[in-house]
Amino acid sequence: MKPVKLTDIVNRSHTMLAEVLFPGDLAVDLTVGNGKDTIFLHKTVGRHGCVVGFDIQEKALQKAAGQLRLEGAHVDLYVEDPVPEFPAPGIHLILADHAGWSEYVSSPPRVIIANLGFLPGSDHGIVTQIPTTIAALEAGFERLTAGGRLAVVCYVGHPGGREEAQAVEELFSTQPEDRLRILRIGNPLVDDSPFLLVGEKIGEK
Repeated sequence: MKPVKLTDIVNRSHTMLAEVLFPGDLAVDLTVGNGKDTIFLHKTVGRHGCVVGFDIQEKALQKAAGQLRLEGAHVDLYVEDPVPEFPAPGIHLILADHAGWSEYVSSPPRVIIANLGFLPGSDHGIVTQIPTTIAALEAGFERLTAGGRLAVVCYVGHPGGREEAQAVEELFSTQPEDRLRILRIGNPLVDDSPFLLVGEKIGEK
């Protein structure tokens, strides 16, 4: 197996989610981007599982769909309404803002992932924004199945990134302790390094 660099935050997010994600499960990718997270989710849930992914850039979804099909996935791409409700087996990529993801997903996801910031190799002016990111994550905390996990990779090196990361940290820190376990992973020695926040939903007592 290829070694993973200790500070590779994206792979750390995958490790955290793989611990609770199984074949046949439902997973949500809030920021499809280049498709790396979506491919991980697809490989983990298998052909009987369901992955629903969102992005506001059609070219990102087209590229991700191509990569997923190379992995042998069945991919449905939705760039205009109407969009059916999920879950359903396969990969479903939707051209939509992640703030409204819960309108498309009728069952509680086992995991949710978000990779904030901009799409590498694309327009750096198109970035995730605090209001929509917070709305998406709030819905995630509400809809996540008991024992499920929500992972967010935050970047602080681009304009607006530090403010968004701080807003996400505040949202995590204000969740009730009896409903969410929280883990933060990052490099404390590098001020502008990305970091990972993972929340695990605790079941009703």
